[in-house]
Amino acid sequence: MTTKVIFRKFKDNGEVIAFFPELPGTNNPYDCQSYMHVGQHGAACLYPDDTVPATEQEYIELYKELVYIGYDDLKVYKRLNKNDLEARRKAIKRSRS
Repeated sequence: MTTKVIFRKFKDNGEVIAFFPELPGTNNPYDCQSYMHVGQHGAACLYPDDTVPATEQEYIELYKELVYIGYDDLKVYKRLNKNDLEARRKAIKRSRS
């Protein structure tokens, strides 16, 4: 199994955030798991208005950090697709069982 990741950066400070669109962040299916250098894992609303896509050059250090902490199956995507929300809903349902 691969872990889907989408890298974005904040407009105001350029800090990069990794979104895991198939992994729920809370019991709300519209939240996903995220990761940043500072703060590390947390729940996030996908694509806040204050972010833009990050280039490979911008996200490479965060990518390396994720691999270092154990994400050895990352697959980088540029955007969401319609199946991501359903994957989060299924994961939430499984966690409640």
